[in-house]
Amino acid sequence: MGDELKDRVVTFRVTDEQYSRMDDCGFRAGRSANDWSRRLAVSESSKDFGLTANERILIEEMAVLRKMLGVLLKRVLSPEELEELRENVDEHYEEYGRQVLAKRAASRPE
Repeated sequence: MGDELKDRVVTFRVTDEQYSRMDDCGFRAGRSANDWSRRLAVSESSKDFGLTANERILIEEMAVLRKMLGVLLKRVLSPEELEELRENVDEHYEEYGRQVLAKRAASRPE
């Protein structure tokens, strides 16, 4: 961030609780809440896909699990069965995702 000219201002409102957490994070990093927030926003905005740190962690974990499951399935299924499974998942992955989300939405207490 250094000596670059900063002529844009970003403002947003947060609750007292949110500010307190931001202030704590900034304090632990040796920064003000404002500086900590600025650095976080600038850092996150430069990342691919616009994902939060937690979203990136989840994606990485899912990729690891997918790789491990693929290795295990190669040992259990024949090459033909594995190919058939891959084709089915490739064709229907959005539908499977919607089914999971619908099931979770239906099970939420009102």
